Amino acid sequence: MMTPRPSAPRTHMFLTVVLDGTTYVLDPGFGGHGPLVPLPLVENVETREGPDVHRFTRRDGEWLLEAKIAGVMSPLWMTTLEPESPIDFVMGNHFTSTWPESSFVQRLMLRTLTPDGRRVSVMNRDVTVAQNGTFEKTQLEDRAALRALLATDFEMDLPEVERIRIPTVPEWD
Repeated sequence: MMTPRPSAPRTHMFLTVVLDGTTYVLDPGFGGHGPLVPLPLVENVETREGPDVHRFTRRDGEWLLEAKIAGVMSPLWMTTLEPESPIDFVMGNHFTSTWPESSFVQRLMLRTLTPDGRRVSVMNRDVTVAQNGTFEKTQLEDRAALRALLATDFEMDLPEVERIRIPTVPEWD
């Protein structure tokens, strides 16, 4: 008997490409611990890119992408590989970007890869800089620090961060 699929809407888009008979998954938009390189869609084959380790496994008839996080393979997302219609992503992205309970509305989430090989991730006020397998964690003091981080590591200036509302960071309101 199959276990019911976890409550997870189909809002994430990735691409597949077949090269020399092997299907590869490209996932540039996942963020966080998502892969930085195409991964072969082959069960239980680990792909290493620098300190990152990913693999696909099968669970209840679906493909599960896992990443090694703190030494343990952890699930990132699942898929049946059924083709999805572009309009479904339009609807899903509208929902996740406007529904008041959505994580994408409630939190500040940023990630970039810098030219010097650092992965800079921001979750609300928490900043994690990963490079060569080491992780440095700091916390943004205020909106000015966020704007400076955007200018330095993301190579952009967004004056809007001086006033944008972030529900899970009420002390910045």
